[in-house]
Amino acid sequence: MSPVIYAAIALCFPALISAQFTLKPYNNTANILFRFSDLNADGFIDRSELETFFTDFDTNGDGRVSFQEYSSYVHNNQNDPEINAFYHTLYDVYDANNDRHVDHDDFVLLFDLMDFNGDKEVSRAEFVHYMTIILETVDHNLHGN
Repeated sequence: MSPVIYAAIALCFPALISAQFTLKPYNNTANILFRFSDLNADGFIDRSELETFFTDFDTNGDGRVSFQEYSSYVHNNQNDPEINAFYHTLYDVYDANNDRHVDHDDFVLLFDLMDFNGDKEVSRAEFVHYMTIILETVDHNLHGN
């Protein structure tokens, strides 16, 4: 599994999750996330869209998303313990070197990992493929299923 995951998950899930927390079917969840992540609705995610998400999380503007910044955002949007456990599991994956910060380099690495064909854009197919694997892995780590 890659060391980072697209931060859009934490930005988008409050709008997606109902009282029954489930990620399945993973490809459907990934498709929904793509729609929220493709800010200009052109069918691709580019680096500027990724930068928008990073800026939203980096509330103090220091170029890093601390665990506290991330937690503050998550707790402002969800009070369900299971959803918070999911978010915290994601942060641990985002934080490739376990320094309790996610920086711009982590986001660039993530983009490059999702951009399978190297064309500097992440297509819906690339995003859904990558995120389906990530969602399944995180869900399995949390629930063992």
